[in-house]
Amino acid sequence: MQLRETRRAIGEPKSPPTGAFWRLGRFHFPFPPVVALVCLILATPVRGDTISGTVKDPSGGVVIGARIEITGGDLLQPLLLTSDESGKFVAPNLNAGKYSIRVAKEGFDDLVTTVDLHGSADLALKLTITAQQTSVTVTEKSTAFANSDAVYLQLRNDGLGDTFRCENFILPMDVGTFELKSGTITSWGG
Repeated sequence: MQLRETRRAIGEPKSPPTGAFWRLGRFHFPFPPVVALVCLILATPVRGDTISGTVKDPSGGVVIGARIEITGGDLLQPLLLTSDESGKFVAPNLNAGKYSIRVAKEGFDDLVTTVDLHGSADLALKLTITAQQTSVTVTEKSTAFANSDAVYLQLRNDGLGDTFRCENFILPMDVGTFELKSGTITSWGG
């Protein structure tokens, strides 16, 4: 008992009181309920929905460096991404909602699709090749009409010539040998 009185006399602090409240300075602090509330808040998972995908060409090959623009949901400005060496992209930590995804790459038509996001969405995006347009402008004037060549006109106007019946006819030429087993040959002109 004398040891306890000596400690009090020296000014040693008293042990904290037990109970629902701890005294901190002049205020009572409800420690257990506050700790329980903080634990519940921190234990709630931080929800972040994700849009991911792979950009491919018509043959199924991955498209590297495609520009992906995501708008909608609660985004204040477009989210810009680029497909990696595997053609993949990821947009994490989005809130649930309706999003528009635009994919652009030189040589391909732009692709636009929408997603109603609740959780995660893995998109397979297939681009189409841009149609190539070529125009030819002829500046010279032509005096001849189609099919007005003299040789063509002679062949057209001469008509058919004599007809010969052939069997086992062989005609060797520079590029090959022509063989007629049985049939007729008609010459041009008369």
